[in-house]
Amino acid sequence: MTEQVTFRGWPHCWRLSNGTVDLIVTTDVGPRVARYGFIGEDNMLCEVRDEDGMTGGDTWHTFGGHRLWHRPEASPRTYQPDNAPVSCDDGEGSILLKPPVEAATGIQKEMEVSLDATGTVVFHGVKC
Repeated sequence: MTEQVTFRGWPHCWRLSNGTVDLIVTTDVGPRVARYGFIGEDNMLCEVRDEDGMTGGDTWHTFGGHRLWHRPEASPRTYQPDNAPVSCDDGEGSILLKPPVEAATGIQKEMEVSLDATGTVVFHGVKC
C-alpha cells in the first residue's frame, strides 16, 4: 500500500506499508527515509525534532532518518545540503527519489525504496 501523507511537518511524503512495518519518505527534502518501524510503534530511525518541516537554505541539516551518504567522508563534499524538493516516481510497490544535481559537487544521487511482504529494499545510486 502506498499513500501520500504529512509527516513531521513535511507535507509531501509517501508512506509504504506491508501490514507489519511502514516507512515514510519525504519529497520536501532529501532523498531521505524519514520513518521506518512496526506499525503503531516508534520510529526506528533518528528524529531531529527541532528540524521538523524545515526546507530550503544553504545550511546542512541532520533531519534524522536515513539519507544517502557516500564515502570517503570529506567536508564539504559529503555535507552538501539536501534541503530542496526531490522528484518522485511512484512505481508498483516502490518509490524512486531523485534530487537536483548538487551544484558544488556535480553529484547526482538517487534512492529507490520498495517494501513487500518479505522485506524492505533501499537502493542507492550516485553519478559523478
